[in-house]
Amino acid sequence: MEIPERALELENNVTRLLRAVLANFASGEAEPAGVVENMVRVDRRRGEIGPSFSGIPFDETVREYYQAFGIVTIEPVAVRGERLALVRLNASADNMTFQLLSIYESDEAGRIRCSVFFDHDNLASALEELDASCSRLQLSFVNVREAMSRPRTTSRR
Repeated sequence: MEIPERALELENNVTRLLRAVLANFASGEAEPAGVVENMVRVDRRRGEIGPSFSGIPFDETVREYYQAFGIVTIEPVAVRGERLALVRLNASADNMTFQLLSIYESDEAGRIRCSVFFDHDNLASALEELDASCSRLQLSFVNVREAMSRPRTTSRR
């Protein structure tokens, strides 16, 4: 499965918060407002193709991205309710680029509490985990844009 070149504009509380956090870091802000202190990060990437996130606090990870790449952006791929978002993380500098897919989950207070990382080309697994997270949180969602882009199936009785 391939992510379209121009993803549809998908927004929820998580994507807005992620953009605010990245803007704070880009401007030199030290505190990752909107992120729980003990944020859980799970790495489901298949190999050592990028930075490891094990044991490194969230703010240090983001700071290292900005030091290494200079430009760090997110592109929403799918959202579930207001508490879940699957985004493509893009980091670039000169001739270097780094991409990965990540699911971010917020707590009831709207702070990011968990992220799960996938290889940039593993969209099927990322969507499967996003939907499992949605079921676990018992969120009700209908994403018309995403549903419309899926092939329709018909059954005959």
